[in-house]
Amino acid sequence: MFALNSEKRVDGIVSVKPNTAHAAEILLIAVGKQKHGSGAGTHLLQAAEGFAKTSAAFILTIKTLASHSTQHPRYDSTRQFYLRNGVRPIEVFETL
Repeated sequence: MFALNSEKRVDGIVSVKPNTAHAAEILLIAVGKQKHGSGAGTHLLQAAEGFAKTSAAFILTIKTLASHSTQHPRYDSTRQFYLRNGVRPIEVFETL
């Protein structure tokens, strides 16, 4: 787990789990609303990517809800964040 700190508070966290010798999964990226759009999430994603590389993983997965899911529309911004950062869907889950 990595944390992003400023002014004596945690602004965001990322949790990465190695799944196999060659794959890891981002379990969670969370950034406080006051830091949305500041690059904090991108910094955390890069930390997760760096961890995966140093762990010899060449596949890094992230799970989120499908874009047509009406159950949780708040995931729209999450998906857009991942797309802006070069993450591409490879498998679509209707529910988590």
